[in-house]
Amino acid sequence: WQIDSGICREPGIGVNLPAGELFVAPREADGIAIIDGTVAGLEEEDTLLEVEIRDRRAVSITGRGSEKLKDLLDRAGDAAYNIAEFGVGMNPEARLIRNILEDEKVMGTVHIAFGTSAAFGGDVNAGIHLDCIIRDPEIYLDGERWKWEMIDPC
Repeated sequence: WQIDSGICREPGIGVNLPAGELFVAPREADGIAIIDGTVAGLEEEDTLLEVEIRDRRAVSITGRGSEKLKDLLDRAGDAAYNIAEFGVGMNPEARLIRNILEDEKVMGTVHIAFGTSAAFGGDVNAGIHLDCIIRDPEIYLDGERWKWEMIDPC
């Protein structure tokens, strides 16, 4: 897991602003993701996607905006269907504004990304990295539901 706190602790390290996310390049991912927020590359689209994930790979993408998203992924090649990132928004001041760099930081959201994970500890270089926001998710860790109020954003 890595945290984007907005503070550069080492020379040559960059951050996104606004800051405020906890993220990981997952080793495993299976399930269904309902993407009901901003999709990178499709910020102006009214998207609502259902993504079936098996073995850390999107095997089915359906719903509003699915053809446009699949077109972006197909142009990058097969590796673009990799589930590259799982992130948790932790910034209580960030707002959903259809700009992926802020939207992925909104407290109470999570995001998954397709494509490249090698830049932050993963093992895939796909030439593309597309974040996709999930609003009001239910997250379970070790069988217990995550409570957002447990997060100290500072």
